[in-house]
Amino acid sequence: VSIKLPEGLTVIGGEDWEGNVFYLCTRLESVTLPSTLKVVGYGSFWGCTSLRTIDLSNTEVASIEACLLYTSDAADE
Repeated sequence: VSIKLPEGLTVIGGEDWEGNVFYLCTRLESVTLPSTLKVVGYGSFWGCTSLRTIDLSNTEVASIEACLLYTSDAADE
C-alpha cells in the first residue's frame, strides 16, 4: 500500500502517544509527504513493518519527533 498525503498539510501526528498516525499499518510500504509539511509527530509510523520509503524530498520538514519508525519483534511477544 502506498499513500500520498495532500498539499496544505503542515503537521502529521502530535505529541507523545497522540502522534501515532499510521500506528501498526503493517501493509503500508511507501509514503509521499507534501511540500508544505513541516513537522512529523511522535511515532507517526510506529510498527509499520513493511514501510520501505518515506519521500521527504520536496518537504519543508524542520522537526521529526522521537520514535518515528520504531518497530520491535519484542512487541509481538
